Amino acid sequence: MENIASILIAIVGVEAIGIMLMEMFGSPKLQSKVFEIDQDFLELPNAKSAMINQGAYNGGVGIMILISQFAFREPMVSMMFLIFVFVMAMVGAFTVSKKIILSQGAPALIALIVLAISTVVK
Repeated sequence: MENIASILIAIVGVEAIGIMLMEMFGSPKLQSKVFEIDQDFLELPNAKSAMINQGAYNGGVGIMILISQFAFREPMVSMMFLIFVFVMAMVGAFTVSKKIILSQGAPALIALIVLAISTVVK
């Protein structure tokens, strides 16, 4: 069960880094398609800056998830980051697109549940 939790946590971390790459380096056309945001808005200078800033945060969260799981091996820290990702996915679902809860929230929640079970079963 612990190995499954590690794999799921890695998926959440890598996904966050992938989102960072899209937010920071994706073209407005591709960002519009992926994030369901109007392309004209994404071409505005302030929107571009906001996407880069948001990408930096997602990348940081992804890296910290991977570090917490594979360098420190501390389940409580991993749980904290997974809860953070799930809560932020809920915010995104309410403010941007409902699909965020499935694409980001569900993997984080599943990883959190498996990690919690594997921690208790030890």
